[in-house]
Order: sequence, then C-alpha cells, then structure tokens
Amino acid sequence: MAGVYDGVNLKLYLNGSEIISGNAYGNLTTSTNQLSFGAHSNTPLNRRFAGHIDEASVWSRALSVEEIKHNFNETKLPA
Repeated sequence: MAGVYDGVNLKLYLNGSEIISGNAYGNLTTSTNQLSFGAHSNTPLNRRFAGHIDEASVWSRALSVEEIKHNFNETKLPA
C-alpha cells in the first residue's frame, strides 16, 4: 500500500495499482514528534494495529506511478 500527496491530489495504491484518488489541498507541516505507523501515540494498546508492517518508507516528494510499481515489484516476497 502506498499513499501519495503532491500538494493537489491524494492517491492511494494497492499492490502497485491506483485504487482511489481525489483532490486535496494544503501544505504538509513538519514536526519533531515521533513518527508512528498503526496507531496514534496516545491510542490505547487494545486499539493499535496488531499485524506486521514491512518495507515502510517515507519520501520527501510524491513518487510517480512508475516508481510505486517499481518499488512494489522489487519488494515482493518469492512465492
């Protein structure tokens, strides 16, 4: 799964394919807070994501669909 925001559009990809998109606006802000995946920092333990997250990354720019597909194909586990 990948999410991309370019300052105008917000897109969500699953398995390298776009599944939804929409117009969005606004600037992303920076923070010195800790980055969390699967829960907000003050989420109770019983409400946090209970699975595994693998190959997480954060980019400083919006990736192209070609880059999303390449990253998806390069990180697949063998069947």
